[in-house]
This record gives sequence, structure tokens and C-alpha cells, in this order.
Amino acid sequence: MVAHRVHSPKIRIRFPAAQQKPIYMFSEIEKYAYSKGYRIDKYGIIKNPSGNVISGTRGASPYMYFALKHNGKHRQKCYFHRLQAYQKFGDSIYDEGLLVRHLNGNSMDNSLNNIELGTYSDNIMDIPKEIRVRSALIANIANKTTVYSDETVIEIKKYYNKVKSYTLTMIKFNISSRGTLHYILNRRLTANQKFEILNSLNYYICQQ
Repeated sequence: MVAHRVHSPKIRIRFPAAQQKPIYMFSEIEKYAYSKGYRIDKYGIIKNPSGNVISGTRGASPYMYFALKHNGKHRQKCYFHRLQAYQKFGDSIYDEGLLVRHLNGNSMDNSLNNIELGTYSDNIMDIPKEIRVRSALIANIANKTTVYSDETVIEIKKYYNKVKSYTLTMIKFNISSRGTLHYILNRRLTANQKFEILNSLNYYICQQ
């Protein structure tokens, strides 16, 4: 049997360009929320203008937010960490190229001492090293134009477990390199696993 190879589009980690700000940064929703009486204390707890605690919502990204109408328009998300940053740094949070950082890497910890401003590079370095290293590895692997399909990888592993021979496995599946076979047997991830790792990195970068 000759292994079939499938061609897939390149996958790249896309880091936000400094000049490309999320829409909530243009709206300055934090300033608006503050003007309406919303406050976040040093522990990261938000209260509405009536003094009631807002539990907030955790969306697809690992950041807490609450929603409020902005100038009578549709409800917009106001993130806890960005309101904390606004109270701490004022309009500086809207400066070009600056993001709000969680110093301990915990996006749920919006306490005053855990919030700081920094560059995109600073923010990337706040990401746990394991995620950064694995994401870089997966991005490098995923950028190859030719990969073995997940189905073929399963067949290769089953066959090798049966014969316990690199040579026979390479011949059967037309694999030209022992290094390639070693990678398939020991480190090959499925497409879903690759996207999961890439998304974990993007979640730390986006919404900042």
C-alpha cells in the first residue's frame, strides 16, 4: 500500500498588527463605563452604578466581561481587565501599540496589582512558555505544504505496532526518512489538536 498525501493550506499564527485595534478600543467603552459609574476594586470585583456586584461573563476567550449600551447603540462588551487598566492608567490604555497585560498569566485575575500595560512582545512573553513553545512547533509543522492525513497516520501507527520495524513500515507507506517516521510515531498531532494549540495561543493575544 502506498500512502496518499493530501495538500493542505498553510496555517500561520497571526499576531495583531500594532495599527490594527479591536473595535472596542475605538469605542473606548471603558471610559464610557467609568463615566456611567461602573467601578472595579483592587480585587477585580466590578460593581454597577447602584453598587451591586456584576458577576460578568466568560466568553470564547478566557476574559471576563460585562455588556452595556453605549450611547443608545447595541450592547458592547467591557472587559474587566481593561476597566481595571483604565482606572489605573487612564487614557494611556488607548495609546498606539499598548496592550493590557496579566502579569501572572492568569486571565481571570483582574486584581489591581496583576494589571499592567505593555507591548505586543511583552504580552506574548506573558503566555506560559509551554504554550509558546508548542505553538511555535505546531506552526512550523503546519506550514509544510504536504502532510500525511490523520487516517494514514493511524494506519502507519497500527502497522508499525504490528511489525515493530522501521524499514518495513517505511517501505509499505513510501516514507523516505526515518526521521519522518519517528515524528509520525511519536509526535504527530491530528488537525484538531493543532488548531486547539494554536487557538490557545491566540486567546492569550486577542482581546488585550
